Amino acid sequence: MKKTMAIAFAAVSIGCLAGTPKNGAGRSSGVSMEIVLPEKPNVSERLAADELKHHFSKATGSRFAIVTENAPKSGLRRFYIGRAAVCGGVDVAALKPEERVVKGVGRDVFIAGGDRHADGGAMPGNTGGRVCFGTLYAAYDFLENEMGVRWIWPGELGEVVPRRAIPVIDGVERRGREPLVLRKFGGEPDTDKVPSGGRMLGWADVENARRDVERRRTWLARHRLGARRKFNGSHAFTDWWSRYGKEHPEFFNLLPNGRREPLQGDDTGKNVTLCVSQPALWRQIVANWSKSGAVRPQPYYVPCVNVCENDTPGMCTCAACRSWDAPDPLFAENDYWNGSGRCPLTKKGRFRLLADVQWGETGGTKVLLSLPSVSDRYAKFYNAVLAEARKKVKDAVVYGYAYANYLAAPKQTKVSDGVIISFVPRMYFPYTQAESDYFRKHWTGWRNAGAAQMIYRPNYMLAGANMPINTARRIASDIAFAAGNGMMAISQDSLTGIWSAQAIQNYVVTRLMRDPKLGYEKALDEFASAFRPAEKEMKDYCAFLEDVGKGLSVEDWQELGQRNKDPRGNAGGGFKNFVLVAADLYSEAWYDRAESLLGRVRAKAAKSGASGAIAVKRVDFMLKGLKDARLTYRTRVAQKAWQADSGSGAKKKAFEKAFETMRRYRASVEGDGVASYFWTAARERDGAGWPHRH
Repeated sequence: MKKTMAIAFAAVSIGCLAGTPKNGAGRSSGVSMEIVLPEKPNVSERLAADELKHHFSKATGSRFAIVTENAPKSGLRRFYIGRAAVCGGVDVAALKPEERVVKGVGRDVFIAGGDRHADGGAMPGNTGGRVCFGTLYAAYDFLENEMGVRWIWPGELGEVVPRRAIPVIDGVERRGREPLVLRKFGGEPDTDKVPSGGRMLGWADVENARRDVERRRTWLARHRLGARRKFNGSHAFTDWWSRYGKEHPEFFNLLPNGRREPLQGDDTGKNVTLCVSQPALWRQIVANWSKSGAVRPQPYYVPCVNVCENDTPGMCTCAACRSWDAPDPLFAENDYWNGSGRCPLTKKGRFRLLADVQWGETGGTKVLLSLPSVSDRYAKFYNAVLAEARKKVKDAVVYGYAYANYLAAPKQTKVSDGVIISFVPRMYFPYTQAESDYFRKHWTGWRNAGAAQMIYRPNYMLAGANMPINTARRIASDIAFAAGNGMMAISQDSLTGIWSAQAIQNYVVTRLMRDPKLGYEKALDEFASAFRPAEKEMKDYCAFLEDVGKGLSVEDWQELGQRNKDPRGNAGGGFKNFVLVAADLYSEAWYDRAESLLGRVRAKAAKSGASGAIAVKRVDFMLKGLKDARLTYRTRVAQKAWQADSGSGAKKKAFEKAFETMRRYRASVEGDGVASYFWTAARERDGAGWPHRH
């Protein structure tokens, strides 16, 4: 068992992870109920018992014993966990991975699920498909549906556990399974990367960073992030230029200069793209795949060839690739494609002339909004590699992106049944209705082109830095649309860990990954219930956050970015430098209003006395994130004033003072779980030139 995850779950309870009681050992007077495990419980079963005990104790104030099934019966009410539930008529062995069962017989309850490889060291929360935790998910099912438990953010303060008795559910038999086969956030931190001592960027105390990771993973497990199927997909060819560039230049893009090579500035070839019409390339891809472990089927894995292009729009101008493109007059209007020789394309500006993406890949110049699509060539490429792969493995599949200048649906080409499309929408911030419409049009277009297996892979969670934003309403609507139109998995980039300032957005998006058709309003109701009796006031605050960026067009956003360039000359507002636009998006008056709205939530909760005390603490937590954001805003305001008058020593000192005030405040609240400050500091240092130090 990984030490880090054991610590994470031990932080909320004691018992199973430290060793399962046997033969009734550990029972004591005053115990009101027993939680029964099999003789040799797996990790999923142990954690299920641990989580039930923890939440039952908070809900009732009573004591609960964890025993094994061979312990003498005490006459107490029992919850049977995992394989111990067979005595209640649950055919545990027949359960599919991640399937769950909650069954009531008399006073007793039987909680079990489809666990796979859960006797090893892997722990829940963003798992990769091999290991499944159905029994743990069944425990969470009971806690949510029978006890009204919610988890609105990581840590104990985010645990919403109503005071109540544990209900008898005689006659209930509820079964379920997560509707998406994979539910994942990118950017998941690893405690192995958190140093055991010393310093870590953004953190005053590295142990607070470690605890942040542990709380996050527990929270993700509670929201059932994980998978029952493994996919082999990411930028697949980042080392191919170094491996094959000299011997097989025909594998790679032909640039307008007549050479097959990476762009200027791409010294390693990491961002070179492929000559996707080249048959020798398809054969090499499949030959490499057939020699790897990726060719072997597993119960959780269909042999999958990863053909996801590098992080660059499709660039090959050779006659064969161009013949695969659907006719489009925009090719003749674009200096990269029309042979004019006027193309200034470099690695830094590779997205600018070729693709309309909006999360900060545009270099220092505005994106051109009318650009030709090369989706047909990539659809043909995916089909061609699939045909080669199925000469080796008849049930092989291919995993490819719909991305950049091959995001729009192909116009002429049908996608073979074995092609998995990971759809990366261009939307980011502001998340407008027009962007939602564009997403739906082309998601539907790929489906109509034959893509039967679709993965949703958005980047909108990268927006916002540590600022208060809430685009979750439109996110929820589009997730529900995708779920109703063939989405089988979701992989979002990224969970940045702004737990306080972006609490509502984090909750809604995470909640929808296991219930994608729930909708924004129901998720908002759940979140606001944590602030009872001030639910309405909290909803007012969340609605206020929705107005950030409202009314901005994509063109407005690009103009804002041009006024706030980073030290490298890139437009501000991208995922690496969002903080640069904070001084234009927000104001002191805005923060005053936000603080006033949260103050109303706090005041109403405080009037209800002891019953509202926990709501008051939660509002105070959100106020800490709001203050952190305001201090960040002030730092950017001071920086802009200094940049406008770079020779002013007084303005330089004002910026340094604002930065130091912000840094000291973060150090004072980091132990409260306000934010994951490594992410924030790294973006401020690299994207805005702020003087963070390890």
